[in-house]
Amino acid sequence: MTKEEKEAINNIKVFIRSIRSDLTEESEDNQKLANDIETLLSMLKEKEAEIEKLKKDFKIVDEECSRLERKEAKQDKIIEVMTLFMSNLDIDEEICKHQVQAFCDNKPEGVTLDVCAKCIKQYFEKQAKEKGE
Repeated sequence: MTKEEKEAINNIKVFIRSIRSDLTEESEDNQKLANDIETLLSMLKEKEAEIEKLKKDFKIVDEECSRLERKEAKQDKIIEVMTLFMSNLDIDEEICKHQVQAFCDNKPEGVTLDVCAKCIKQYFEKQAKEKGE
C-alpha cells in the first residue's frame, strides 16, 4: 500500500471517529455512513491481502516458467548435438532417404551434415508423435 493510500485510510478513520462521537438523533444517517465506510475499509484490506497472495503466486509461476524455458533450451541443445552426432554415424540410409526429396530435390550431392541432422530430428519427432497418440 502506498503512503498516500495509508494516509487516506487514516483520514477516513479519523472521520469515522468524529461521526461516531456525534450521538444526536440527527446523526443516524451519519452512523450508517460510518458503518458503510468501515465495511469498505475492511473489504479493501481483504482485497489487498488477496492481491499480495496473487503477486506471490505470480512470482512463483514466473520463476517456474523461466526454469522450464531454461530446461527446454538445454534439451533443444542436447537434441541438436545428438542429431549431429547421429548424422556423423552415416545412418542416413535408414532415416534420411525419405527426406532427401524434401531437402535436396532428390539430389544426393545436396545432402549435407546439416540436412541429415534435420532429417534425423524430423524422424524422431515423427516417431515421438506417433507413440504419443
